Amino acid sequence: MSIPFIDMISIVVLLSIGAIYVLSVLNAEEGISVKYNFISKMSGIASALVLNGVLFSLLHWPNSIVSLSLGGISLIGVLFGGSVLKLFKTEHLPLNMMIRIVVLIILSGFFLVDAL
Repeated sequence: MSIPFIDMISIVVLLSIGAIYVLSVLNAEEGISVKYNFISKMSGIASALVLNGVLFSLLHWPNSIVSLSLGGISLIGVLFGGSVLKLFKTEHLPLNMMIRIVVLIILSGFFLVDAL
């Protein structure tokens, strides 16, 4: 069973979410440490990369593997650097951000295995 216009809907939704992540990166707040600012920017860009990779994978466009790999590795670096290495205090990496990162890593892994 095919849903009409599902390709167009998925393009609009995923690119809108990716744009929100990129725009959240551009918003620099004052009074926040440089480490947290860097981690939040890296997280936003990596999240947008993963979502674009998911979009490319769903529509069977080329270069989905590159986007999913770079985004997933960057998100693993953010999670690993933020929580395991204790590069900054854990209050700077809120729980909702950690849940988002883990969900996007799982999505990236699933679609990466599917694309291979």
